[in-house]
Amino acid sequence: MPKGTAASTNEGKFAFAKRFKCWAIVSSPITTSFEDLFEQALDKCFAFDFDHLWSTTLKGKNILASLSGNPTMPDSKKGIFGTKITLEKLALAPGDSCDIWYDYGDDWHFTFTVEGESMEDEEKGFFIVKKGGKPPPQY
Repeated sequence: MPKGTAASTNEGKFAFAKRFKCWAIVSSPITTSFEDLFEQALDKCFAFDFDHLWSTTLKGKNILASLSGNPTMPDSKKGIFGTKITLEKLALAPGDSCDIWYDYGDDWHFTFTVEGESMEDEEKGFFIVKKGGKPPPQY
């Protein structure tokens, strides 16, 4: 790098990420696909649209799986798509988590963590149990 550039002289300010402190606890039936859960969470909790590529790796004591989705194109035959796998098939346990990379251009990252499971709310469908903070604007 040429002498006198910001990187070589440590001049200037660099911002690599901005974190927003907003969260939500949601409930969804185990028959819901992972993609449907993510779409509902984006819409209801953050008021985001759902028309971008996304990918995730789920990590837990019973699972290590990579999922992806493209809501604007038919599913590919490669990989495991979020539309094809339900929460029940994932067999998630409390403490299991995933980091979702959404809209590769705008570079959004979301973390989902399983807090527990309850069969009591199974017939209610997706709903927000509790949320806090102010979600950022999508665009």
